Amino acid sequence: MTFNPYAPLPREYHSFKLNPKEIADSLVIAYFGQSNSANSVSPANSFAPLIPNNLIQFDWRSRLFFNYREPLLGADGVLGNTFTPAGIQLAKQLNKRIIIVPFGVGGSSVIDWAYGYLSFQFDLILYTLLTRYLSPQFFLWHQGESDTLFAGSRISELRHSPPCLNYKRQGFSLGTSKMNYKHSLSRIMDKIYYYFPQSKFGIALASRVDKDHISEDIRQAQCELIAEKENAFFTGDSDKINSSKTRYDQLHFTPYGAELLSLMYLENLYLHIK
Repeated sequence: MTFNPYAPLPREYHSFKLNPKEIADSLVIAYFGQSNSANSVSPANSFAPLIPNNLIQFDWRSRLFFNYREPLLGADGVLGNTFTPAGIQLAKQLNKRIIIVPFGVGGSSVIDWAYGYLSFQFDLILYTLLTRYLSPQFFLWHQGESDTLFAGSRISELRHSPPCLNYKRQGFSLGTSKMNYKHSLSRIMDKIYYYFPQSKFGIALASRVDKDHISEDIRQAQCELIAEKENAFFTGDSDKINSSKTRYDQLHFTPYGAELLSLMYLENLYLHIK
């Protein structure tokens, strides 16, 4: 579920314009991946009273700037966002305008972003940013859960499955291989560097699908890209955030879980903010 881009926005959202100089003086952070980078924190608006005026968002659909309010525009879902606590702290501590560009999509695979339907949306978003004078200093990637092998899934089970079955809805997924994940994410990064050669790409280790299962293949692919790709850096090990207090359904974050993830983001972002 997401906002209808053609429907009127709730009156709590206020759009405004920034000139190129104002944009250039801002810290611009793009945040994407799957649901844990989208609007999936429950309950939403837990941090609303803390949001300063210099924290704003850019909606790639309408191509307008808005006050920062959850759910964030341009991202999937109708709840809160995991980056909100980090955005609040950056806005307060850096004493400058912070522009967040959210466009995460729940349930998406790295292959969707690299080669599938989301690759076309990704092209449109990057082109929109470029034409609106937005050059993100950071692109932050939080994704991997949809590419994790589901416990108990075996290739041999495909012999007994009816055709056209939605396997993931049946709790069945063979995941994505380390090689394919790495190649796909590398393609995503190269596309960003084509549009924005000076941007840095932050990668979170993310593969947890429930309290007991992560993917070492996905994590290893993420780690190798952090080590090998120019301008890539580690933003945090989100798989370590794993309790009933931090994930309300074993996958998505509570406000407390979002705070812990944001602390990881802040610690590593500050190493690269000039």
